Amino acid sequence: MSRIPPLIADFSVCHGCSLCLLVCPIWHQKHDVFLTAKGRAKGLQQGSKCKDLSDSILSCTLCGACEPVCPEQLDVRRIILRLRRQLFIQQKERYANIVAKVQASFKTISEKNVYQFHHGRVLLAGKHLHEQPDVLARIQRLLGKKVEIASDDAWDIALAVEAGIDIPTQRLEQFLKPLRTAKQVIVTDGILHRSLGLWLPESIDVTNLGQALSQLSAVRKQLQPTDLYIIEERSYHSDYQRLVKYYDTLRQEKQCQFNLDLQRIAVPTTRNSIHHELGLISVDYKQQVEWILSHRNVERVVVEHILDKQAFQSVTALPVIHLAEVA
Repeated sequence: MSRIPPLIADFSVCHGCSLCLLVCPIWHQKHDVFLTAKGRAKGLQQGSKCKDLSDSILSCTLCGACEPVCPEQLDVRRIILRLRRQLFIQQKERYANIVAKVQASFKTISEKNVYQFHHGRVLLAGKHLHEQPDVLARIQRLLGKKVEIASDDAWDIALAVEAGIDIPTQRLEQFLKPLRTAKQVIVTDGILHRSLGLWLPESIDVTNLGQALSQLSAVRKQLQPTDLYIIEERSYHSDYQRLVKYYDTLRQEKQCQFNLDLQRIAVPTTRNSIHHELGLISVDYKQQVEWILSHRNVERVVVEHILDKQAFQSVTALPVIHLAEVA
C-alpha cells in the first residue's frame, strides 16, 4: 500500500459542498470563492482556461488543509501544480521572471558529491534551517550522531515542485540516488515530504522533523500544558490519516494547545510558502498568526518549522521557540 493516500486529480468530481472553504486561509482573508479550490473547480467545469484562473492558481499556498476534508478526495495539490505548469507555459512572457528565478536556483552538484550514499538516517535541513546554525546544531545533538545532515537538501527542487516547474532529470537523480540507500529520511519542508513519499521506495521511512523531535523523551517531557504547539501544516495534511493519530496522542499526553481547528485540520501560517520567495499573490501571514493566537491563554509558542518561529515573533511578545529548543 502506498504511503500517500490515493486522491483524484480531476476537478470535474467537485460538487461544490464548500467544506474546503472552512479551512482555506485564502478564503479566510479574501472571502472570494474564485480564489479557492471550489472556485477553481467550478470555473474549470464551466470552461475557464488557465489564464482566466491565473490569480486563483497562483494564490494557493498549498497548505493542503482542503484535502483531508474533501468528501470527493480531490488531489488539490496535484491539480494546482498541473495548472501552474500550464499557466507558465501558455503565458511565457508574463511569467518569465518567475520561471527564470526558479530555474536559476537549480544546483550543480559536483560528481564527487553525487555518490555519497546514505546508509542510515538522514536529515534534509533545508535552506532556512541552515540559516539558523544554532538551532540546526541543537537538532543534530538531539537526533544523535547516527543522523547525517545531507549536503544536498534539495531546496531548489522543493521550490520547483511548488512552482509547478519541471526539474531537470539529471538534477533530480543527483538528489534521489544517494537517498535510495537510506533507512529514514527526515524532512523539514512539507512539499518535499510529500514528493519524497512518491519518489522513494516504500521501504524508506520518510518523516517530518516535528515528529522526529517530538517523539524524543528529552523533548516530549519538556512540553507544557501552557504551550501552543504549531504543527508544520503541509507535512501534516499530506500524511493526515497517520499523523492526526500521532498528534492526538501527543495532545492527550501533554495537554498542549495546537493550531488545530474543530475538524483537527492544522490552521496554517502560510509563512513557508514560495509566495514570499517569488513575490506571488499571497495571504498575510501575520493575520494568520493573529487568528491562531486569538482567544488562547498560553505562555509559550513552540513551532516545528523555523519560518513559523519568525512569523510568531513578528506578532506576539510571548516566547517563541523551535521544537529543538525545548530540550
